[in-house]
Amino acid sequence: MPDMDAFKGKLKNLYPNKGRVVGAVISVVSISLAHYAGFLSKVPLQIVAASGANLILGVTATFIFYISFSAILARVIVWFFLPFLLLLFVATGRAEHGFKLKGMSKKKKFVKNYNGMIENENLIVLLAQLGMFALIMPGLYLDPKFSWSSATLFVVVLFLVVLSGLFRAKFLLLFNIDSYMKRLKKRSDEKINAVSAALFTAITALVVSSYAMGLMRVNMLTMSEPQQITNRYFIGYANLLASSGSSALVYEKADGKARYMYLTADYALAVESEPKSFPLLGSESRSPNKAN
Repeated sequence: MPDMDAFKGKLKNLYPNKGRVVGAVISVVSISLAHYAGFLSKVPLQIVAASGANLILGVTATFIFYISFSAILARVIVWFFLPFLLLLFVATGRAEHGFKLKGMSKKKKFVKNYNGMIENENLIVLLAQLGMFALIMPGLYLDPKFSWSSATLFVVVLFLVVLSGLFRAKFLLLFNIDSYMKRLKKRSDEKINAVSAALFTAITALVVSSYAMGLMRVNMLTMSEPQQITNRYFIGYANLLASSGSSALVYEKADGKARYMYLTADYALAVESEPKSFPLLGSESRSPNKAN
C-alpha cells in the first residue's frame, strides 16, 4: 500500500519523535494549569497572590491521581466485561444472519464481520475505556450534578471548540461527510491536515474541560460538609479546599459570610468575600484581614 506508506512517512515527518514528546509535555502542562486556573477562579485574588505558587503542586497532584485511578479502574472494568461484550457482538451477528448461516453469502458476511471485530478489538477496547472513564471520573472527583447554567456554558464552549476543529480540517469547505471522506482517501495532504486538526481540537477540548473541572471541583468542596480543622492560627469547622506540605487553603462560611483562609506554619491570611468572589467574573472581594 504505497499510498498509506507515503501518508505515514509524511505524518512522521510532520510529527517527529522529539516533537511528539515535547508536544505531549506541553499538553499535559497546559491541561494541568487550566485545571488549576479553574480551581482558583472563585478564590479571592489576595489569597491567590499568597498561595498560588505553593498550592499548585498539591492541586495538580490530586487531579493527576484521580485521572490515573479512574483510567486504571476503567481499564479493569472493561477487560472484565470484554468477553461478555464480544460474545454479545457474536450473538448479534448470528441473529442478524441466522444462527444456522444458511447460504454462502451469509457465511461470508458473518466471517468478514467476525474477523473485522477481532481486528478492531483494540479500537473497541479503547472506546469502551474512554466511555467508562467519562463515567467514573466525574463520580469520583466531582459532584456530577450540573446546574443548567454551567451545563449550557460547557456545551456551548465544546461546540465552539469542535467548530474550530472542523474549520481547521477544511470540512466547512464541503459541508458534506461523504464528499469529505472521499477527499481524504484521495489526498494524503488532506489526511495530514485532518489529523493535525483533530489533535488540535482534542487538546483544546481537554484544556477547556480541565478548566471546567477545576471550577466544579472547588464548587463541590465549598458546598460539602465542614470538617474540624486545627491549626496554629485557626481552630473550628471549615472546608479544606487544597493542601501542600504545611500550607492549606480553607473555606469557612458562617452568618451568611464566606471566608477564604490560607494557613501556613508561619502566618495566616483570611479574606471575607461574596460567594462569587473573583473580580473578573463580576463580583468583588471585601475587607482582606490578616489573622494574628
